[in-house]
Amino acid sequence: MKLGTGLVVDDEGAVRRDLLHARAREIAALVEGGEPVSVVSSGAIALGLPKLGLKRRPRSMAQLQAASALGQARLQAAWEDALGAHGIPAAQILLAAGDVAAATSALETALGLAHKRRTALWYEPRILATLADARRAAGDRSGARALLAEARESVDSTALRVAHVRVSSETTGETRDTIYALLHFGGHDFSCGIRAWDDQATYDAVKSDLLGRVARQSVADLVRGLDEYFPGGPSSLSHLFLDERRRVLASVIRATLDRHEETYRKIWEENRKLVHYLREVDAPLPEALAIVARHVLEQQVAAELQPLPELGAIPDRAFAIVGEAQTLGLTLDLAPLRFIMHRAVTQALDAIAESASSERVARATALIEGARRLGIRYGHWATQNRFFQLWRERPDARDVLLPLATTLGFSLAR
Repeated sequence: MKLGTGLVVDDEGAVRRDLLHARAREIAALVEGGEPVSVVSSGAIALGLPKLGLKRRPRSMAQLQAASALGQARLQAAWEDALGAHGIPAAQILLAAGDVAAATSALETALGLAHKRRTALWYEPRILATLADARRAAGDRSGARALLAEARESVDSTALRVAHVRVSSETTGETRDTIYALLHFGGHDFSCGIRAWDDQATYDAVKSDLLGRVARQSVADLVRGLDEYFPGGPSSLSHLFLDERRRVLASVIRATLDRHEETYRKIWEENRKLVHYLREVDAPLPEALAIVARHVLEQQVAAELQPLPELGAIPDRAFAIVGEAQTLGLTLDLAPLRFIMHRAVTQALDAIAESASSERVARATALIEGARRLGIRYGHWATQNRFFQLWRERPDARDVLLPLATTLGFSLAR
């Protein structure tokens, strides 16, 4: 989870505690579900500026470092307060440019700690030019990275991207220009070279030569070009942080499935009646048809629940699809939908906090009961905590809240 300075600190240099506590509730739900959590939190410099009597971000490196040092304690305390309300300890990790070589193993170790001890880790941003940064530069709104120039070419299943990017550190204010060349062989297989910026002429020469090698349709020659222009060896998927690796793999898998999605749907529609008949006569379902049916039905449920936070109610179609899968003896994997369900339940509780009406309580109760029917987790522990907070804050509304208390497993006296 990434939070920029504008989200963490207000215009007066104070912590936005309501926002941090809202994010902490979301983190608590993830931790409860067994997910390790990392938070990249800006704000140290902004929180330190009032201590120095400054209203604007300074340019001096010494003043930036002083503000960061003063603000770190306030930022740490703010996160400890927000996460501590949910019984979650916060562990801070600071990384600088010199830590990049060992960053992957360090992060894997930290995530392991988070998983075992139910700890939320948070990071002060550091200057780090990675392949993922460069690839996301054009759409990044934090202002920390900028894509200045880019060229692309492909031959058969191999694609080349050469770009000039500018990376800025939010902590030190330092800015560096970088060149990268990404060679994508398909799927999760890529090789990337990164080097410091020299000048425009050098960049143009590197770009022209590498694109020329693509035009000559020589992948081996192109790989040699990467070695020549980017000393120190190429980077690959294994050099990215664990979360980035997962993000890239998720994108690869999604692209692969999308190419075959229409084929899966066609196979299912053409064989749906046959599958039901096989079930009726208690005949074994061929594994190939079972895989296709399971996948298509999972995608259909996901499509129905995608707008759930806006709808506020589970569509009947979702129950029908899950019911059909149960009739066929198929177990659907709906775990990826737990985040959507948790967000919908959280919004329903927030609505009750604004106005504890019987209609809103009924809507929240239906969501929770529906999530159980579908077998989708919604963050039960976090939901109980949030509800109990409402129960204590609104004694005047306890008669209205009682049905929801029963649904959540509470036995409470009015």
